Amino acid sequence: MEYIEKTWEDLTGYHWMIKEIERLKRDLDKVTITAPEGSALVAQYGIEATLPKGKGKKVAYLSVSEERYEKKLQRMKHLEEKVRRIQEAADKITCEKERAVIECILDGERMNFIARHVGISRQYLNEIRRKLIKKMAWELYSDELIGA
Repeated sequence: MEYIEKTWEDLTGYHWMIKEIERLKRDLDKVTITAPEGSALVAQYGIEATLPKGKGKKVAYLSVSEERYEKKLQRMKHLEEKVRRIQEAADKITCEKERAVIECILDGERMNFIARHVGISRQYLNEIRRKLIKKMAWELYSDELIGA
């Protein structure tokens, strides 16, 4: 039962995970791309103005500490791996109605909308959802289920 609940949380959190990965990528890119505050606003005169400008960043200029950067990077990699596994498991669904339901769930749609979209009753949708969660749990956590 634990893996069923975990799978449902993964499926309903998928849409959020995609957004979080994008946010983390933006944050990590800011650290490596942006210049320190005020550095580009200082004018140079004389011979310093003619000298070549450095393109790289010094570690001291990073706005986020290296430890926080590494934690964010690890978190992003973990989320990307989870998203990849969910996508692979969803690709193995062959029934068209089940496929439509899983895609709507992954897109973050509500159950009433999904039932109307697919053209089925809410009760039948819950049956499909339970079957899907069992299939997805087996695909996502089969190694842990076999070892348990």
